[in-house]
Amino acid sequence: MGFFDFDSFFDRAWNNFTRPVKDMYPYQAYKADNGYIIVCNTLGIDKKDISVGIEREKGTAYPVLKIKGKSALERINFENSVDLGILLKFRSDISSIKYEVKNGLTIVYLKVEEPEKPQLSAEYIEPDDDFNF
Repeated sequence: MGFFDFDSFFDRAWNNFTRPVKDMYPYQAYKADNGYIIVCNTLGIDKKDISVGIEREKGTAYPVLKIKGKSALERINFENSVDLGILLKFRSDISSIKYEVKNGLTIVYLKVEEPEKPQLSAEYIEPDDDFNF
């Protein structure tokens, strides 16, 4: 060990993070009266670099909320990015999506409405009737 031990200078024993949205679980979802609120960890990404939208993934019956973003610090060759897909397993129709970025978090507001139930009645036909199918 030399005069200056880099690892001991930046002692990690003093680090303490208490936050519900961590990298292991990058989002939390909450039920609201008229939809859902999803809080995502997007720490280190500038709000102008974040995009939020709905995509349909092949092979799934549910829509996917996508939160993407990337910011870089050119001077020190540092890049931080997020590409988060959240499968929305509810049967309501999404009527609007709004989001805000605050304190390293992206908060997504999904307003939902119950889907209209189609009114379709069956018409009986006689076995020998000729009809166009």
